[in-house]
Amino acid sequence: MEPAAESAALLPQPPKEACMAWIEAAKEGDVRELHLLLQQFRGLLNYQPPSGLRCSALHWAAARGHTDALQGLLLWGADPCVLTCTSSSPLHSAAASNRLDCVELLLLVPAVLQQLDWALSSSEEEDDHIPGSSSSSPRSRESEDAALPTAVEDSSSLLGDQLAAAETGQASQQQQQQQQQQGGAAVIDRQLGRSWLDAARAGDLRLLQALVAAHPQLLPYCGLGTSYALIGNSALHWCAAKGHVQCMEWLLQTGALQVSSLLNQADATALHTAAEHGQAVAAQLLVVRAAADVQQLDGLGQSAVQAAAGAGHQALAQQLLLWELAAQMAGTDRSSWPVSSMQKVLRLAGRASDAAACVERHELVAAAADVVHKTMQSRA
Repeated sequence: MEPAAESAALLPQPPKEACMAWIEAAKEGDVRELHLLLQQFRGLLNYQPPSGLRCSALHWAAARGHTDALQGLLLWGADPCVLTCTSSSPLHSAAASNRLDCVELLLLVPAVLQQLDWALSSSEEEDDHIPGSSSSSPRSRESEDAALPTAVEDSSSLLGDQLAAAETGQASQQQQQQQQQQGGAAVIDRQLGRSWLDAARAGDLRLLQALVAAHPQLLPYCGLGTSYALIGNSALHWCAAKGHVQCMEWLLQTGALQVSSLLNQADATALHTAAEHGQAVAAQLLVVRAAADVQQLDGLGQSAVQAAAGAGHQALAQQLLLWELAAQMAGTDRSSWPVSSMQKVLRLAGRASDAAACVERHELVAAAADVVHKTMQSRA
């Protein structure tokens, strides 16, 4: 018996009501309630429901993006390597739900790194070179229980399968098709790929420029063959999440514009990542410059607008709609602008009174054109 399991077995079984309250507090990220419950019932720490997917409090906190609760649970001694009935760890849950902050927090735990290293070494080939990837394979997220988070459903186990495939250099069917369209798979050294994504996370523009000058095939690289494959972010994803706008501008100019709709393991675009992390300038750049689709859905069925609103960035959610409409109108002749679009762009820009004051069409066109021009020229 493992030490953690043995110590848990010695503790008295908490009452059912306490177990339910414990899991609910983890879902809500209620650190205070978690602490109070744990003081009364130490056996709750690694509690897993006897039925369903058997998601622990760590799984829920990771899936919901509750970093404070996740950190608290880890500090209190929760097992970071606990597995659901589908063999998914809290790291899988965080990655599948695109919770980058939770992924980074979990990767600071030595036990998680050891678990990850074991998974990699168990499936690693002798060849230290892997095929480059230009996309993450889409996944189906069919839930048998609507009360459970999508992030820790069967998609988590699929993510683990994809990681194993990535580590053995087995690209998905979608990846293979895209590689064939690009004239064959580029060979990217594992350490080179890691350095590329490390530079993107850090916003190191000079290093990015130096690396892509020597290895242009790095642009669409998403971490295949490294621990970065858990999330599957491209350099553009990482720069968008961190708000490294200067790096993003260079990436788009260099050629990343062609892969600006690239999906990570959560089937999210760089725009989803920027929106969820409240990076308004990065999001505006992607919508206005790269024509990113604000309504495209990720693997959780969320658009970038919904991702921003769900993360508490309500103003950004409205700005996304404004940028999208302004970009569409900027690309068409003013004489063809529908009245409804002109009224909507004024309303989204907070100028609904201007729309109401317009009597003639040319007045409405002038007011809408002013908003479109300022929106396309300004920076959030």
